[in-house]
Amino acid sequence: MSRINTPVNQKRLTNIAVVRLKKCGVRFEVACYPNKVQEWKKKIESDLDEVLQSFKVFSNVSKGVIAKDKDLVRAFGTTDHAKVCLEILKVGELQVSQKEREDQLRKTYRDIATIISEKCINKQTKKGLTVGMIESALLDIKFKINPSKSARQQVSQAIKALQEETSLPIERSKIRVALELRSEEMKQRLNESTIAKEWTLESEGNGVLQAWIDPAHYSTLLEMAKEDGGRVSVLEMQDDFDSG
Repeated sequence: MSRINTPVNQKRLTNIAVVRLKKCGVRFEVACYPNKVQEWKKKIESDLDEVLQSFKVFSNVSKGVIAKDKDLVRAFGTTDHAKVCLEILKVGELQVSQKEREDQLRKTYRDIATIISEKCINKQTKKGLTVGMIESALLDIKFKINPSKSARQQVSQAIKALQEETSLPIERSKIRVALELRSEEMKQRLNESTIAKEWTLESEGNGVLQAWIDPAHYSTLLEMAKEDGGRVSVLEMQDDFDSG
């Protein structure tokens, strides 16, 4: 393992991410490379040399103050800095500056808006919505970003908020599906549902129905077809619109 020796009050580590853990009333910190902590936690990165800038435990990384041995023993039962670094990395809290939080928030807004622009259209013109238009609308309604969730995980909630809280004429791009159901009971359930406004026969005699649906309903149709011994397939996607 590579080590960066940082003499107390002589050399400070720069361009770092700090992971902090408070234990037994004492603050312990480890110095990491920016962006590598989350990759390590997600098991994208496994090489600790790529994550930790120093295999030393600090009481204050920014000042280069190394943790005292007596504090390490009391909190972790060892003075082995490498072992303690690993424990702090596992359970400690990544410290993020206000600027970093703001930058990440802006990026998440942009990522959500980008995904929505790929999935939605203007329901009046049937044309695409620009990323900037969607992002601006999200900011106007102060859509609350959940930092513990990915942008993709927040798209459905964001679309719902835009539909309910803005005048933006937004709707999900639809897909055209073919559905075959065998039992009359399941066909009745389909007719009573709000999955599609209208189902049409693919051709006389084959019993296969077609309709444009919201992609959110596709999993429901899959379950119905599976339960009934039928089938469902995507025929066409409503993705041939302009971005203007």
